Amino acid sequence: MAADDARRGAPCTVLRAADACFVDLAALGDSRRHKSDCTAVALVVAGRPTAERRALKGCHDATPEATAAFRNERRALVLCDGSPFVVALHRACERQLVLVQELAAFDLSRIAAGRVPVGWVRWVAASMVLALERVHSHRILHLDIKPDNVLVSMDGTPMLGDFGCALHLTTLHDRVALGSYRGTLTFAAPELLDEREDGSWQHVASRASDIWALGMTCHRLLLASYPEAYQRSVGTGDASDGEHTPLECMRFNAAAARQPLVAPLDLDPAHSTAWDFIVALMHQDPQKRLGMAASQQATGYSWNSNLYDDLRGHPFFGGLDWAALAAKQLSPLLLSPPLSAIDLNRQLTMQ
Repeated sequence: MAADDARRGAPCTVLRAADACFVDLAALGDSRRHKSDCTAVALVVAGRPTAERRALKGCHDATPEATAAFRNERRALVLCDGSPFVVALHRACERQLVLVQELAAFDLSRIAAGRVPVGWVRWVAASMVLALERVHSHRILHLDIKPDNVLVSMDGTPMLGDFGCALHLTTLHDRVALGSYRGTLTFAAPELLDEREDGSWQHVASRASDIWALGMTCHRLLLASYPEAYQRSVGTGDASDGEHTPLECMRFNAAAARQPLVAPLDLDPAHSTAWDFIVALMHQDPQKRLGMAASQQATGYSWNSNLYDDLRGHPFFGGLDWAALAAKQLSPLLLSPPLSAIDLNRQLTMQ
């Protein structure tokens, strides 16, 4: 159907979420999607599409797992409401398992295939530090930080999204053993993939697990690759690739995560501080990762500490005005005037 027909109120594909109606933008001649499971939609008022744009995330199969993921994400987004670095939730409908979220320009999986300017890596990392500070303040572990789940808003702000794997804790300590692994294997910290001598697996999650995943995300953006130990077999990063069994994928990634990081031979000397930051985030021992030493007590990992002071104090962020960043007074890549999201996407994807 032509876009003009849709704007005149002609019949089109209308999606209902809670008490609002939305029209798929593909029916209006706009097929933008910022994630594979999100559809760009326009709010419909009085039968006519408006200029208000949102992202509609839905699940077709109402399985117990899908319902749990929906509730995880809804609760996390409600708790983190107001942070410019966490994707905003506008509406939710549990009966349909539909979330209506802020529409982003793109996610970082679009640019992770090629190296990006170190200034942009710094911008993303700083934004994710602020996002995690808000998320962790509500005793939430994200457990699936990766480029695909870092969305870029229309004004160029990196936002953390996709909380379907999130874990909500009520304990005094942030270290918890999971019954089964959740998240993306390639971004899993070593303690999340620990095979015992009897063949059983232990999956221990904490804030340190999110710190590791942030380091892996920065590695992917800065170097357009995973660490050397992961590069032996690209397919083993995903248990659904059809070439490897889930157990093979687990064992491969567990072994790779325990290999020391090796700086690439072609590392730009100007990026040494960024590399040091990544290494500090991806220490093998979760207690020795950047910021985690302050959270250690005799009884284990405690929420009653601010590990983010150490993160903000790393030389990689030297000179960054954190207050201005939090207030969204800085522009992407520190350019003036700020780039539009479309121009930003075009610049970052030009290789």
